[in-house]
Amino acid sequence: LLRENRPLIILTEIVGFLHDLGKLDNECFRKHNERIRTEFQIENTYKPVIPKDNIPKIIFTLFRSAKLKEVLQGVAADKMLKFLCEGQDEPEIFSPIFWHHFDRPQFNPRNNFEKLIANADSQDSNEDRGAQEEKSPEKFFIATPFGFEELLDDKIKDKLHEFCLKDRTECRLRFYQEFAEILSKITYEKNGEIKFKDDGNLWREFRNEFYEIVEKYFPLSLAETRRPSNDINLFDHCYMTGSISKVGIVGFILSEKLREEFKETISQGREYKFNFKLLVVGFDGYSSLTKVNRLPDFVGRSEKLNEVRRKIKEIVEFELPIGNLIYEDLGIMC
Repeated sequence: LLRENRPLIILTEIVGFLHDLGKLDNECFRKHNERIRTEFQIENTYKPVIPKDNIPKIIFTLFRSAKLKEVLQGVAADKMLKFLCEGQDEPEIFSPIFWHHFDRPQFNPRNNFEKLIANADSQDSNEDRGAQEEKSPEKFFIATPFGFEELLDDKIKDKLHEFCLKDRTECRLRFYQEFAEILSKITYEKNGEIKFKDDGNLWREFRNEFYEIVEKYFPLSLAETRRPSNDINLFDHCYMTGSISKVGIVGFILSEKLREEFKETISQGREYKFNFKLLVVGFDGYSSLTKVNRLPDFVGRSEKLNEVRRKIKEIVEFELPIGNLIYEDLGIMC
């Protein structure tokens, strides 16, 4: 079931990652939902951050109209589609970017797929940040976990220079351009519609390249600008939201009981809290690397250990996509 629905699982992870894409610009947290919705012509409250003519066609088309049913496969497809569509006839894959807030009526999720992403967002936000003690400040500061603050623009100026970017808004445009390039590898056009290819190797390459792009650009903005939660950059929050969304969709695919529990909780006006278990892989990496007498032996064992770790990560995150890596050192991966 999981291999059959790998495209659905990977896209759910990516949509979870992109839910706060609106924060990747010069205004960060301020009115980010309204700005991203205006950009994709869902509303016209604000001037678009990126003009429509500058957004790659494949990005605009997929974000607005790619249907969830296009990536549902296997024997459980009909049941999953019925469950995820509940509340809306034909939900779009990327719609949670525009509808993922329970506490603001105009952004309320409309179907169970959007509610999954909204729950993942809320769960990570509550665990990571909790309550904020101030309104959005005039200037944006990024803090360390120990409270040391630095102006965000000063913190990221070297990276902007390295990437030949003027500011975070230009960073968003560059993200669109690079994301469009890798999307073109897993999609094709048929009868005027963009559809997804069913090729495992292409999806592996697509996911790897997606993470290369977001690891480059998303750390340049903040998930939250209000103190004391301004120590979380956008990448950290989006990575965990994508990971929770991924595990949530896996649970829905495998368990009808979980789907019913989710529906019942949501129908009562409460957010559903996913209870996860850690899959831990342990190995004695320290002993392996220290019980050598020659530098070439140390280098060789390091390379072999890294190869094993990469393979474990690939199995869990892609081959049998049940979760994401959240911590590792020379002794464990979980």
